[in-house]
Amino acid sequence: MSKEDKVILVVRKTQFGNCKADYYVEKWATSLDEASRYQVSLETLNDDKENVSYHLFNGFGVMYEVKKPTEQEDDRIPF
Repeated sequence: MSKEDKVILVVRKTQFGNCKADYYVEKWATSLDEASRYQVSLETLNDDKENVSYHLFNGFGVMYEVKKPTEQEDDRIPF
């Protein structure tokens, strides 16, 4: 697979209680940066965080972990 053929899938996982999880490809992107922006946007708009989550996968099924930006240390008040 060449670099131009790279596809990252943004997958929505829905699971209610102990029921079987449902997976749906919500978006796709050609770079990890673009896919992570989609993921963060979808998570921000998600109003059912208990049952719905978003994950990134490549064509081989490898899951990517993308962390949301956190508050910078410079913004904190030292004690």
